[in-house]
Amino acid sequence: MKKILLLMLAGIGDSLLFTPTIRALRKEYPEATITALVRDKPVQAILQRNKDLNVILYYPFMKSGNLRSVLYCFKLRHEKYDLSVLAYPANRYQHNVISFLIGAKKRIAHIYEIKQFTSLSFLHTDRIPINYSHHNIDENLFLLTFLGIDKKKCSRKINFSLTQQEKAFAQKYLDEDHINKKDLLIGIHPGSSELAGMANKRWPKERFAEFADMLIEKKKAKILLFGDDSELPLREEIQKQMRNKVCIVRTPTVFETAALIERCKSFISNDTGLMHIASYYEIPSVIILGHLNPHKTRPQHKKVKVLSPVTNCQSYRIGENLVCKYAETEKYCLNQISVEQAYHAFEEVMR
Repeated sequence: MKKILLLMLAGIGDSLLFTPTIRALRKEYPEATITALVRDKPVQAILQRNKDLNVILYYPFMKSGNLRSVLYCFKLRHEKYDLSVLAYPANRYQHNVISFLIGAKKRIAHIYEIKQFTSLSFLHTDRIPINYSHHNIDENLFLLTFLGIDKKKCSRKINFSLTQQEKAFAQKYLDEDHINKKDLLIGIHPGSSELAGMANKRWPKERFAEFADMLIEKKKAKILLFGDDSELPLREEIQKQMRNKVCIVRTPTVFETAALIERCKSFISNDTGLMHIASYYEIPSVIILGHLNPHKTRPQHKKVKVLSPVTNCQSYRIGENLVCKYAETEKYCLNQISVEQAYHAFEEVMR
């Protein structure tokens, strides 16, 4: 293989979970030119520090429309890639059409539970069924069996790095808020991506507010409330519902956000990309997870507690939009997870 294209068309979290696959490909093909194609600017920024990649291409497919996207794919077709790999999860016809139009000789992807025909996944030359007992890291590594690569010999460690300048930014940020190393600093991310209805997997904001107050009053914690600009109204609403003050974090880049997460002594979150950054630093975490299969995305270090509803609607299946008719009602499944449960989980991971 001389030219390899990696189609990484998901967000930060899923892209981080694909980095072990990038490392395995580089080890197997040390002389190959490995290119990653992404749709999000933050993912592009993260991958630019990945030394296993030669080229990172960014194209905003969702904003560009069908015609421009098709023309861009035909432009890449002239590169004549030997291999393309469609990173998990990707079960929409647009993903598979992009892969087909670029036209690598060997095109590897998954077969999903739903939309096996309408997603046009048959446009790939090699496909492997997904396994709901596999973590997303392993789901991607298993794609390499088509190349004769033994998944068991591959490292599962995520690739991520910070500069000294970003660590210095975090220190200055905390100094300005009068937070020192002795403080119990806890990061909370109450949001999530809104794509494909993923806003419906969030623990209610009222619970986050009550939990943060409990941590401040019982543990004298200092709270950093994380999220991107689109989640600012959510975080401001949580602050309004609280008795105590928190720090609403607004940082220019994902790296500066990560530098602050690294300084946290615990992390509380829905299933999000920031959860995976906290996992990279092995920060004791409590993850509130509804609608999704906990085997697929849970953090891989030991000090983590995943809370899921006892009774749940059918788990989200890749390729659907997550629709919840009970969202923001008393019947919403994540209402089953109480603040007291979350607090006990926090105490457990902090032991």
